[in-house]
Amino acid sequence: MEKTIMLFSYAKINLSIDVGDVMKNGMHPVDMVMQQISLRDEISIRFTDEITAEAIDSFEVNPDGFQIYLRTNLRYLPNNRYNLAWKAAELMINEYGDRVEPKGLIEIFIKKRIPVAAGMAGGSGNAAAIMHGLNAMWELGLSLEELCEQGAKLGSDIPFCLIAQAKSNRVLPENIRYSDIASTCARARGTGTELSKVRPLKSSILVVTPRLSISTRTVFAGIDECTISDRPNNDKLCRALRYGDKSAAYSEMINVLEEFTLKEYPEVAELKHFMSETCEGAKKVLMSGSGPTVFAIFDSNNQAKKYAATFKEKSCFAFWARTMI
Repeated sequence: MEKTIMLFSYAKINLSIDVGDVMKNGMHPVDMVMQQISLRDEISIRFTDEITAEAIDSFEVNPDGFQIYLRTNLRYLPNNRYNLAWKAAELMINEYGDRVEPKGLIEIFIKKRIPVAAGMAGGSGNAAAIMHGLNAMWELGLSLEELCEQGAKLGSDIPFCLIAQAKSNRVLPENIRYSDIASTCARARGTGTELSKVRPLKSSILVVTPRLSISTRTVFAGIDECTISDRPNNDKLCRALRYGDKSAAYSEMINVLEEFTLKEYPEVAELKHFMSETCEGAKKVLMSGSGPTVFAIFDSNNQAKKYAATFKEKSCFAFWARTMI
């Protein structure tokens, strides 16, 4: 017995981020708008009751009779439970493995294109794809709401990745693809898992990631000591997106995490300033997530392509993409 599925795991950018005071549980409440873009990883999943010799040397046996074998095209990424995709497979086994017969090997290959630790939910998207893939292959019949509830146990960005991938992967079950909550753009509140659909932005994007890794935990720990000079009005942002008023939307695209990251990591501040000064025609330049990625919004694909080539010459990871609608 063998089943396979291939899914696309898309990157996201933050059109806005606001952060409240730290709560008793140590987390910060957020209010932000996330948008899926066309940059994507490829996730291949194979489920079989036959174990290969290569897998025997590489997997850990789950007590319930499942095995997980994970590989990526990047040698420095973990291929065990330190990888969020592995944790997603383990979660699905623990929650739903008793419904699956026969048990067997979950073989995962991740072809990474999204930069690692770059503020674009690359790892969260990979985990979401694993959950979608196993739900489909095992014919569990889970709703998108059920998947989001489970995904929130692993990370606050995973529910958004689940609803956005549902809109963009045609191989998924119909109840997932046509779910009322499926959307490539959403407002996230609370711990980031309380989602409401937002009309997507239709634009071209230049994304530039310097050769720098920034810990999200470090940024959130440091933001409490910062004075926030400007905050987004996400009600106005969502309303502007709904009515297609891009000018009004741009004015509310603010990321308060810049207050910490741009001061602590001058490379990111310099990159944002340089992009703002040199990217002619850019409607907005903003940091995504906790950094270090900075993106610029354009009306034209040609403009985004032009500047992607320019920044690649400066040894940055740079590409152009479209927002997914």
